[in-house]
Amino acid sequence: MFFQSHCNSDWDCRRFRRYPSARSGGKPASVKQHTLFLGKGCILSDGLDLPQEPFSEGWTEATETTTSELDARIRSAGWHFVWIEDSHSSRGLGRTPETAIHRGLVRALKEVKGRFNAAEVGPLHIARYPGFRMASVTLHTRQIQMQTSLDRADRMDIQKAW
Repeated sequence: MFFQSHCNSDWDCRRFRRYPSARSGGKPASVKQHTLFLGKGCILSDGLDLPQEPFSEGWTEATETTTSELDARIRSAGWHFVWIEDSHSSRGLGRTPETAIHRGLVRALKEVKGRFNAAEVGPLHIARYPGFRMASVTLHTRQIQMQTSLDRADRMDIQKAW
């Protein structure tokens, strides 16, 4: 790329990239509402082979499944898919809708607390402006676990967050 040889810093070079950086997964978003992301270290029950693709630092996209299908599979294995009422919204800019969505999702995933190991994509809105697109994205936090409830320390953390 022409600009890479003329950049003074990593930030200057990132300004001119067409696509998301390798640090954020390297592929434009092809996600839609109800797509599920799994956090790094998310433990799934035995026998639950879930195809995943890296999306951003610390997060993978669960592919070839919907949230409702995954919920049924997790529950049939005797585990629990806890729906937390916590959500995170963010915006992303890009030349294409896919790039804008990807950037918005990466920012929103950074806001999901380390306590929760999954996040579901909520409403996605794209605004068109001359030369760029702006995506507004919302993520809903989820927890995949073997026990039926969050332990006491985790509940106190959730109460403090409210």
